[in-house]
Amino acid sequence: MSQQFKSSPVTSPTVAVIDVGSNTIKLLVAKGGAQTVAVHQKVLETRISRGIGRGRPKLSKEGIEAGLLGIESLLEEAAYFKPLKTSIAATSAVRDAENRYEFADRVFSKTNIQLRILSGEDEARTAAIGIQQDPHIKNYKEFYFLDIGGGSAEIAHCHDGIIIQIASLPLGAVRLTERFVSDPAKPLPVREAQSIARFTEKEIKKSSLIFGESELPFIGIGGTFAYIRALLSKGIKPQSTEFLPIIPVNLLRNLFTDLSRVSLEKRKEVPHLPKSRADIFPTALRVILSIAEYSRVTSFHQSYYNLQFGLAIELLSQVADSN
Repeated sequence: MSQQFKSSPVTSPTVAVIDVGSNTIKLLVAKGGAQTVAVHQKVLETRISRGIGRGRPKLSKEGIEAGLLGIESLLEEAAYFKPLKTSIAATSAVRDAENRYEFADRVFSKTNIQLRILSGEDEARTAAIGIQQDPHIKNYKEFYFLDIGGGSAEIAHCHDGIIIQIASLPLGAVRLTERFVSDPAKPLPVREAQSIARFTEKEIKKSSLIFGESELPFIGIGGTFAYIRALLSKGIKPQSTEFLPIIPVNLLRNLFTDLSRVSLEKRKEVPHLPKSRADIFPTALRVILSIAEYSRVTSFHQSYYNLQFGLAIELLSQVADSN
């Protein structure tokens, strides 16, 4: 079923959203209007998803506590901006955990805010809303997008403001590293990289995704693509409102080769690659390459507009409806 994701006009209130992801917990304070604008952003590297590669994943006690501390810290930071409405949403690490409702109860007890646990489809749909805020994406009548996190990867096909294909796949970098990589401290063996590639292709084939013969723009969002952009541009981070860089797949392949051949300690020395992500980054790159090979895409377009912007737009619409 197709889904409309164009946002309705909103006024200019301020809202705050906290996105509890597998690798990070992120804060976005945004102001509405003709264009949704980021007022303040903060990212905490927490990795609450350790153990997600198990058959029956469960948030550890340490993961729960780290998540709660991160949420409380970001709420305090958001309070400075006096948002009219605040929401907390969780993605793959929480929705796949056996004890997700225990975590949700703990969040409510600490914050008096109901944790919204997004389904995979909701995550992709809301990310699509956020992407539409990128002025460069608005010029594309039709495109795909990919958001790869720690627990899952969301892919959608959008045409003229409508989602016509959508899939949330178990292809997160933490999940597949735990499942296929025997020792993340060592270089990634070729056979393990091949296992990741085969699993990725298998999951795409199992989904309902269909890629056409002609190449469409493929938008890459989320932390992984932001770090790829930083690595390839040697840390230069132009404002996303100025231009949207193209990341050729051949450069991604070279980056994967370079990082997969060295130890974790060497990866931690690479400028602009966060030490907290150095263990899972070769896996993330291998997944992205496999998706590119399957879809026959030759480049990705990186955007800083993402799930958080989509969540903010939904909040802004709720505020507008209540006025």
